[in-house]
Amino acid sequence: KTQSSGLAGELFAGHWIQSNFGLPRDETWRSGYSNDILGDGLGNDSLGYDFEVLSGDVTYLVEVKATTGGDTAFHLPESEIRRALDLAPHEQYTILFVTNVLDSTHRRFHWLPNPLGPDARLFRVEGREMRFRFDVAEGIRGSR
Repeated sequence: KTQSSGLAGELFAGHWIQSNFGLPRDETWRSGYSNDILGDGLGNDSLGYDFEVLSGDVTYLVEVKATTGGDTAFHLPESEIRRALDLAPHEQYTILFVTNVLDSTHRRFHWLPNPLGPDARLFRVEGREMRFRFDVAEGIRGSR
């Protein structure tokens, strides 16, 4: 279900981007799903975003999040966090959030700012922990 809503979200996002920026999906779509639909082999899920939209002097790096209902919660995996924090001066990381992605009468698009950028105050962080891992080199012991 997650995969189907993710693909549907990106398909509808491609149409939304074309309607709002005048750029066809095959010029902007960068996620791995584009390989399945466009067959161009240019998609890459490690980029940390799904669409790259050039608009004047700004390049929007658009991550699509979709839900089958009205829920507005989402998570960012490591590649997305890294990209949202590592931007060139001309880049803006954004979230295009699609609610009710599979229901054409209730589907809505929400253009959101970078949740790790200066407008992060618009979001609430859910959960109380982050998971970390470290490697211990052989022969090295911890100190007290």
